[in-house]
Amino acid sequence: QDEKRMMHWTNYVTRATFLEREWDDQLASMLYGFHNGCFAGTWNDPPKWKLTGSDKKFNALARLGEGRHPESGEPIVWDKKPLPWGLISIDNPVHLGAWWYSLPPTRPPPARLGGVDQRLNGLLKRKHAALQAREEYLEQLVKGGE
Repeated sequence: QDEKRMMHWTNYVTRATFLEREWDDQLASMLYGFHNGCFAGTWNDPPKWKLTGSDKKFNALARLGEGRHPESGEPIVWDKKPLPWGLISIDNPVHLGAWWYSLPPTRPPPARLGGVDQRLNGLLKRKHAALQAREEYLEQLVKGGE
């Protein structure tokens, strides 16, 4: 019974809502403003466990942590601004953890539109021929002949 009672008092005293200041004024002063919701710190000891690396998502995150592409292993060049989540969610991304997502491969460009491309190509050829003829005409004028 005494161990249970001690555990109860320890839990009560160390909770964020320390209500009875008279119970231990010094401890209450030390706990003032304490928030037991998060912890930030460093770990300088050797690792307590090691991940095997057999998980595909873990391997992708490990490569990202090293600044390499998760699939190709090439160095990542961060040259784009962040995209809105609405655009990313359209592609059904795979969550890798820690707010990293893997997007499906980029699709190939659309097939050429036969008729439109051929007409544009014809227009470009005619424009090039007209410019070349104009250039030859101007060269003849400069030389003094017609």
